[in-house]
Amino acid sequence: MKCIVAAVAATACAACIAGARPDMVERVRNGELTEARVSWWGFDASDSTPFIRAALSSGAKKVVFDRAEGPWQTLPLSETRGQI
Repeated sequence: MKCIVAAVAATACAACIAGARPDMVERVRNGELTEARVSWWGFDASDSTPFIRAALSSGAKKVVFDRAEGPWQTLPLSETRGQI
């Protein structure tokens, strides 16, 4: 029984990481969180540029490129003043 519960919990956790988390994005925007994960905005295996740009311009002091279903593919990104 413990193995089944652990497997279900691991599957649920993986689903959270793979999908967007608008609730967490809102907390970053409200200033409740100073660290953000890019996956909260979303992930696209072929082009995650809009998600990465949104996370970088969110106002978070730290932006983490967390694990996703594949590599973070992006078009060129440019620095905004005071961002890096």
